[in-house]
Amino acid sequence: MSSFRQWKIFNKVFAPDYKDQRAKSYGSNSYTDTKVVIGTSKTNSFNFINHKTMTYSNSKNELVFEFWVNNRLIKQSIYDPKEKKIISEKLLVNDLENHLKEIKESLGVNTDNKTMNLIDSKIEETRQSLE
Repeated sequence: MSSFRQWKIFNKVFAPDYKDQRAKSYGSNSYTDTKVVIGTSKTNSFNFINHKTMTYSNSKNELVFEFWVNNRLIKQSIYDPKEKKIISEKLLVNDLENHLKEIKESLGVNTDNKTMNLIDSKIEETRQSLE
């Protein structure tokens, strides 16, 4: 990792709107793409997570803002510049619920009730967080 210093967490930020595309503090009119690397040194570092924040105009000339983690859309908000307010917000983490259901199904009938109840409670927590 070429720009990795001796930090345990290092953020490689790309912001195409700036001359110095690796600026530490910045705004953006298009997108930012951040690669988070973890480890102890330049030679002992590992990719941890990628996140991207982007904006664009939709067909109604509203501004759409999206937050992505590892190429999965997590949150989307739509801003109406005429009304000067956010008109829509969606938290898109239902992949977690589907993943928990898959785990539960893969465990089969021989899995103890405590484990199954724990998975059910996590599914319910996920549903409630989306409301």
